[in-house]
Amino acid sequence: MIDRLDLRRARIRAAAPGRRIRAATALCAVLVLSACGAAAQSSDPAPALSAAASSEPSGAAATPTPADSPTPAGASTEPSSPVSEAAAASCAEIERPPLQAGSHLIGDRAPPVPYSSQPPTSGWHSSGHVDIDLRGADDPLSEPDQVSVLEAGGVVVAHGQLPEDAVAALGDHVRTNYEQRVAVTPYEPLDAGAVAFTSWGVLQRCDGVDLDALDRFVAEFGTDDPIEPGH
Repeated sequence: MIDRLDLRRARIRAAAPGRRIRAATALCAVLVLSACGAAAQSSDPAPALSAAASSEPSGAAATPTPADSPTPAGASTEPSSPVSEAAAASCAEIERPPLQAGSHLIGDRAPPVPYSSQPPTSGWHSSGHVDIDLRGADDPLSEPDQVSVLEAGGVVVAHGQLPEDAVAALGDHVRTNYEQRVAVTPYEPLDAGAVAFTSWGVLQRCDGVDLDALDRFVAEFGTDDPIEPGH
């Protein structure tokens, strides 16, 4: 009886190390599986949105399009008017061409000598009536007609080819402020864009229509009530 009990105890003691080994092995397996699972979770790809967002530099701003760009303070979004363009024109210093003697020309006779400037500021002039008004390309003032206006105390604005809006702005200004005092006429010898103000013996050349310069010229060299030209 005692021998059998000792034998059973010996078998239990012999089996104990094996159970402990199996238990340790199972525990290792659990730990390994847990570590693998954590590694697998950390290796999952980030959502597409996050990946796309991470590709942009931190704090980078989108490049504004011309439509998104703000208008500078004080800048106008409207196209410039003919008057504002005229104000940007430039004029040269006052010229005083040599004064020429001359008498009335009969009919369409040409002056016997060339004028001392183009457009003229003195010399031979027309004998008939000449209106101080606005002329178009189909009815310009001749050089003798221009001198008749100047002899009467008026001012002539002669111009080369100009944009229609510039001609309209010039005509409106003269019609409003200088009716029967300032004549406006195309003048073929002038280059495109060129403008010239004339009074008796005085000439000022401009690049474009400068209404402010015209006002100053009329105030200094024009008369308030010219006589009837051609008489």
